[in-house]
Amino acid sequence: MSSPMMPPSGGGMPPRPDPIQATQSPLNPGDAALMKKSGQVNPEGTFGEFMESSFGIKWEDPMQVAMQKMKSAAGNATPQGKMKSMAGMSPSQGPANQAPGMPQRPQPAGRPMAAQGGLESLMGRM
Repeated sequence: MSSPMMPPSGGGMPPRPDPIQATQSPLNPGDAALMKKSGQVNPEGTFGEFMESSFGIKWEDPMQVAMQKMKSAAGNATPQGKMKSMAGMSPSQGPANQAPGMPQRPQPAGRPMAAQGGLESLMGRM
């Protein structure tokens, strides 16, 4: 007899992938060390084996697919990118310094980007 909290075996929904493992990036030092320790990356292996085990890129993949996989791994190299990936949003969506859901501020006309901030703007001087 199975527990009411446990899903029945032999059917139902497929198991969900582990979000931590799904967002591993060899470009993140911690992930790279974990991948090496677990044997996912073999320092004695070939370059093709490294690309396939680390990034999921196969020799037969078209260039567009390979670039998309590399961009995904690069986005997962930072903790913020990992969190966005785990939340279902690709790391390339939205500005990096803006919180999701926040409206974008319009740029004031005639002022260069560098002159917007700083002490002068806080004190009201232009």
